[in-house]
Parts: sequence; structure tokens; C-alpha cells
Amino acid sequence: MMILMKQVTYNVTGMHCPSCVTLIELTVNDVPGVEKCNVDLASKTISLTYDETQTSLSEFNEKLQGYGYMIAQ
Repeated sequence: MMILMKQVTYNVTGMHCPSCVTLIELTVNDVPGVEKCNVDLASKTISLTYDETQTSLSEFNEKLQGYGYMIAQ
């Protein structure tokens, strides 16, 4: 089986403090298939490395929407 790791950077809406960064990183890192997640408050972005056969942008948003965050391309 071939693992298809995807490396991307997306914008994040709803983020305004260091606690937001921590919550987003903990939530996204808990999604199966995520290898690396780094949230930058200053640029309001998230850099991800994940297995696109296991997860997707829509799954990240599903996990984050209850907290008031959204990841957009």
C-alpha cells in the first residue's frame, strides 16, 4: 500500500490567541493520518503533513467547526 503524504499550508479563520493555536494543534494532531501540524498565529495559517488516503480538509473542518475555527484553501 502506498502512503500519499500531502504537505500544505491553509488559512485559518476564527483564531485570535495562543490558546486557539494550542486547541487547533491538539485537535488536528488527533486526526488519524496527520503526521505533522503547525499553527502560526501571526499569519493565521496551519501547515500540515498528512496521509490524504486517511483524512481530508473537510474532516479537519468537521473537527474544528464546533470550536469556531475553519481551515480554508
